[in-house]
Amino acid sequence: MNYGFIKTAASSLKLKVADVSFNTSIIKEAIDSALEKNVKLLVTPELSVTGYTCADLFFARTLLIESERAVAELADYIKGKDIVLLVGAPVPFFNKLYNCAVVIDKDGVKGIVPKKHLANYNEFYEKRWFSTSMDTEDSFINFDGEEVPFSQNVFDANSFTFGVEICEDLWTPVPPSTVLSMSGAEIIL
Repeated sequence: MNYGFIKTAASSLKLKVADVSFNTSIIKEAIDSALEKNVKLLVTPELSVTGYTCADLFFARTLLIESERAVAELADYIKGKDIVLLVGAPVPFFNKLYNCAVVIDKDGVKGIVPKKHLANYNEFYEKRWFSTSMDTEDSFINFDGEEVPFSQNVFDANSFTFGVEICEDLWTPVPPSTVLSMSGAEIIL
């Protein structure tokens, strides 16, 4: 951590659509590679646990159960390790489904950030499967037996703070990063 900098990485993974077990193993490989390179903050793609193009499979209860199990497995995998991990996963909350980034560190799941602005044009049909976080207030969700924030948050990771926005969120007139930065986020993922 020379001069207050940290090493971050974004992983580009060869995922299989709806193959949660395979995708989890690929994410673990990315974690191992990042740790070897002293990466402190690793970001995986949107919906990396399931793959982005699951379409109506997002309605399948089995996929959602496997996705939550995989996130818990990844949290257990990095327990005690000096890295913060973001994985993309569909998360059900109050009878709606959200496209989320799950923030995990050495102590477990720190929070879940739902996508605020859904892509719904050309080849994108996100509103068919997902709800927007604009329909929710900052809240908490029981995830893997723990109460964690379900909201656009600024996260504190010991030596740095960060915020999360997901894909389409960036291209809006007032992206979440604007508020996150004004709230103290030093890094926007």
